[in-house]
Order: sequence, then structure tokens, then C-alpha cells
Amino acid sequence: MDGGKCLCMLRGVRPFLSKKYDITKHPRYKYLSDADESNTFDVEKYIRRQRKPRPPVAPNEPFDYYEIEDEPETPDADAIGEIEAEPAA
Repeated sequence: MDGGKCLCMLRGVRPFLSKKYDITKHPRYKYLSDADESNTFDVEKYIRRQRKPRPPVAPNEPFDYYEIEDEPETPDADAIGEIEAEPAA
């Protein structure tokens, strides 16, 4: 097969012969890492940036503060008995 051609296999379509595209002629080629090594995506840098803790509130931003009790409330035993004591329709 000619070096300027390729065999394309796409799902739902029979394989076909096509001319190769020269990516250096694409208008956005300059954004690829092939054109400039500084465009290479660094996964480790991205993950570190995502894990960086951020403060929930800006330093000078006003906010409301609420205290939460440690023990959850238990339902009243009489209320449970009243629900169970109602006759079924």
C-alpha cells in the first residue's frame, strides 16, 4: 500500500481506503505537542492542582456559623405508638 494512503475502519461502515491527512497543514497544528513541546499535557501537574485544598470562604467574606448537636434526636416513643395504633382502613 502507498505510504500516503491508509485503511480506515469505523464502526458501522465497511473498511475503506483513504488519503492520509498532513497534520502540519491544519490551522491549529501549533497547539499540538508535535509542534511545541510546551503544549504537552502533564497529568501529574493537573492532578496536583485539583487536589490543592481551597478555603471554603474567602478571608473577608461574611458567613453564618451554626453549631450542630453531637447526638441525633430519637423519635418520641408515644408518637410511634400512636402511628401503630391507628386502625387500617
